[in-house]
Amino acid sequence: MSSIVDNRDSNTLLHSLQLMSAGGSELRIATAFFSLDGLMLLAETIGSYERIRLLFGDDADAKQRVSLLAKMRELSDEDLLKQRDTLPNLTPLKKIEALFAAGRVEARCYTTKKFHAKAYLIDRPNIYPPRMAVLGSGNFTRPGLIQNIELNVQLTPEQTEHLDVWFEARWAEAVLDVVTGDVLVEERRVLVFTQSQRTAEYLERHLAAVFTSTEVDV
Repeated sequence: MSSIVDNRDSNTLLHSLQLMSAGGSELRIATAFFSLDGLMLLAETIGSYERIRLLFGDDADAKQRVSLLAKMRELSDEDLLKQRDTLPNLTPLKKIEALFAAGRVEARCYTTKKFHAKAYLIDRPNIYPPRMAVLGSGNFTRPGLIQNIELNVQLTPEQTEHLDVWFEARWAEAVLDVVTGDVLVEERRVLVFTQSQRTAEYLERHLAAVFTSTEVDV
């Protein structure tokens, strides 16, 4: 894995996180913006994780997410039933739904100042090194993980320990975000009406909106 990760060719932030996350137990993410499809992209790797913590800026404000959630609820069950036989695999969403249902996804919003940080810490106690981290420009969104040209750097063990301290301090300063409960309700509603094992494209289009904010000047 390259120490510089820029999303060119196969050198994506997603690929780096997948490699680093194998055998891990906790993922901590600091990001200005995030999206549900970011979690879905990592679902196969983090589905068994004990804890996932999302620390994000209030540019991804609660009012906007609530508005998007309302739009998602406008999708009728009849429409979901019509879609279920023409859409792809929903395994990633099921894995993420299980994480939410078990209370293993926590979210906090940093409101003290504009939050512009992008960092990823992975705890993997049974593998050396037991903690790895990436710091850079990539938000926890599909564009940030695989599409945009970004500049991210894998940290040394010493730098990772400094980032660990920094993250915990900012986490303690942030406020609890409750949108995860609403998302779980909507995930379950969609799953009930789309159990044909063919829904990923549809879910990415509609469910991802819940956590997505437009990335502007970040």
